[in-house]
Amino acid sequence: MKSKDTQTAVKNKYENGDGPTKIYRDLGGVVSLRTIKSWIQMIINTGSINLSHPPSRPRTARTEANTLKVKRSLAQKKRVSTRLLAAKISISATSARRILREDLGCFPYKKIKQSKLAHLQKRKRIKFANWALNNYTKEWVRMWMGACTEGLTVPVIMKDGTIDAERYIDEVLPIASKSYNKMLGNNSTYQQDVATPHTHYSSQKWCADHFPDFISKDRWPPNSPELCPLDYSLWNELAESMDWEHVTTKETLRGEYIYVY
Repeated sequence: MKSKDTQTAVKNKYENGDGPTKIYRDLGGVVSLRTIKSWIQMIINTGSINLSHPPSRPRTARTEANTLKVKRSLAQKKRVSTRLLAAKISISATSARRILREDLGCFPYKKIKQSKLAHLQKRKRIKFANWALNNYTKEWVRMWMGACTEGLTVPVIMKDGTIDAERYIDEVLPIASKSYNKMLGNNSTYQQDVATPHTHYSSQKWCADHFPDFISKDRWPPNSPELCPLDYSLWNELAESMDWEHVTTKETLRGEYIYVY
């Protein structure tokens, strides 16, 4: 409902001979012109501005009484389904859900199954977590390698930092082009996935200018990670062939990889 003072001002101005547009301008847009016209029509019909009744129909399901019933039901029994609650109060399941979520701020929680652990098992898990935190670091090595029918290409071990299109062009693609030309000559098609450095305009142009043929980002089928055999077999076989007892730092990791390669 609008302010009573605003309604009184509109009524007085109209009775003094002002039109709806002038009233709207005098009030500085406090209420819309459409509302002022509606109020003036009420004054003409009834002699006053009567906004005591809301324009929409009264609520029949989400009433204060039903909300109180739902609240009491939850207090008696914490775990209850929406449908059973709706049937108990004789309202729809949708109305019961709205009362729970919007009026009472309740949300459903799903049961999560997990292993039943004994106290000793919990202590062992905590001990292992602390050991892993103290013995494993966040050091890693980023490496690129290609594969074809003639074998594996020369690996590229990159320094720290993000691999963007510029680094991909400067550090990887020249070695890839040289390796494939040496192994396959002009009978090669360069294939890469849709990683951001690979699909960049500069990378796509470099591949088109230097490879005999390559699969562009427009020809690559969407959602096809299985087309990258390195991700599905080669990296796993390489990891299984390495002696991880000798790997303690990034340098020893590089050395072990070169030895296996």
